[in-house]
Amino acid sequence: MMLPKKRCLAPTLIFALVGFEPAFPQFSSYEACVFPEQAEEGWIQIESVHQAERFIENCWLVQTPIIVEQGPPVVGQRDFYRRELADMAGSAVWVLTWRMETDGPLAIGAVAPASVAAGGQSGILYHFTIGEDQLAFQRDPDIPIVVVDYEPSVHVFELRLQNDIDPPTFQFLMDGKIIDSGPALGPYPSKDSSIVFGTRAAIEGNMTRWDYIAMWNPNGQIPAVSEWGVVGMAALLLTTATLAFRRSRKSKPA
Repeated sequence: MMLPKKRCLAPTLIFALVGFEPAFPQFSSYEACVFPEQAEEGWIQIESVHQAERFIENCWLVQTPIIVEQGPPVVGQRDFYRRELADMAGSAVWVLTWRMETDGPLAIGAVAPASVAAGGQSGILYHFTIGEDQLAFQRDPDIPIVVVDYEPSVHVFELRLQNDIDPPTFQFLMDGKIIDSGPALGPYPSKDSSIVFGTRAAIEGNMTRWDYIAMWNPNGQIPAVSEWGVVGMAALLLTTATLAFRRSRKSKPA
């Protein structure tokens, strides 16, 4: 897989499109120009006996786990990162978004090759297992898993939570299109919440690339599902523009 070029969009153009001033009281963005634990965004690397190789290429985190024992059981390498979310507890609105690709087949039971999990001790879970051309989204053992098919490529995934209404609601989007939405099981995040992302080798080795993973609690209300359309695309462009703008500022020489 070839790494796509990054493009910096003008944030002011997007702000004009959606018609409001940006207001992100809390914003955390890992932009993959360094390893997560070096990014000063609160990420730690989870130690593993079989740690996968990793490297940074053109501001992409690249992970290459392989199978080390054919078994049974099969033993594969892994590389995962965790961030606590206590600083975002009680958010009226909470947004999580990430951009990545992988070339491994989806293995739901093995949680491979790539995954993003927002959970904690409260019982609220948003779990995504991501393969080359499929994704599995799970919120609870009693709720059917949502499986999404797509073309192998770089994709943008987004979770949007509205916590200040009864009941709270969620929206899960891929490339700006709503995949699943409805009432949430409760507000998220709470003080004991955390998020984990990374990759492992289960069926076979893989190469997984992460462009960014970001989260924030913006002011305002998430549009209703029926209103998403243009507003949703504007929000997606706003996310991309903001991340690109932050990276361009960071990369300028002092």
